[in-house]
Amino acid sequence: MTSFNKKTISNALNKKTREAISDIHILNSVTSTNDVVLSEIKSHPTKTIAVFAEEQTQGRGRLGRTWISPPHSNIYLSLSWHFQQPILQLLDLSIVIAKIIIQALKKYGITQTIEIKYPNDLIFENKKWGGILIETVNHQPRSCSAVIGIGLNVNFSSEKTDKIDQPWTSLSEITQSKHDRNLMCACLLNALCEAL
Repeated sequence: MTSFNKKTISNALNKKTREAISDIHILNSVTSTNDVVLSEIKSHPTKTIAVFAEEQTQGRGRLGRTWISPPHSNIYLSLSWHFQQPILQLLDLSIVIAKIIIQALKKYGITQTIEIKYPNDLIFENKKWGGILIETVNHQPRSCSAVIGIGLNVNFSSEKTDKIDQPWTSLSEITQSKHDRNLMCACLLNALCEAL
């Protein structure tokens, strides 16, 4: 199984994305990528940071639900972004991010129809394969910072776990092929930086 590679991801980024993102961190195992970015932006609220992890030991979704995060199979990404808007104007941000992810996957080459389940799930034939967790900090009257957490089942086999309590799938099962996670990560970052 190919690991995340910072150089490979960086080489596939476009100029706008390279200019927008201050740092890309590739970590082996973390509690949660959102935790890492939240800690970082407390002291650097306007900095744009991307954190990828091979494994999350305490991955979480909306309402504190557990996100099963086995190693070296999926994409666990958190991106910080500073918005020149108050938090009340970002209430639909998770839907916006979901649409951006779908566009990024089309550019990567996914042709199957991916749907959005409000407010933050990505599904295929009623099975969940991705989720989004938005956490906001540094609220000001006219600005705030957000941590955009994205979890995507990429090369995750349904035979690997029985811990998930809902119907789920992965891109490898949807497309019947394995995927290049590094290229997919670059596509995601390019799409996010282009749209946000």
